[in-house]
Amino acid sequence: MIRNEELFSDGEWARAVRQLELSPRQAEIVRHILQGQSDKQIAMDMGISLSTVRTHLRRLFAKYHLGDRLELTLLMLATLRGNRKHGPSPD
Repeated sequence: MIRNEELFSDGEWARAVRQLELSPRQAEIVRHILQGQSDKQIAMDMGISLSTVRTHLRRLFAKYHLGDRLELTLLMLATLRGNRKHGPSPD
């Protein structure tokens, strides 16, 4: 498993979280996704229900008009690399 520290620094992460306007809980879930964890693993690690994880993911997908976890991962990586300059997509 690749650790987040191997992908980005704490400063890069904080900048991406601000830029994308992620809540602390959303940011935590995204970190788990970037580590390749399943919804069930995320729920267990965070001490929340599986349905709560899925609710957070649905809201993230809607906020950015994404279809799945892969698109969310690509959005985060583009943001971390500085290739995305704006926050959530307007509705």
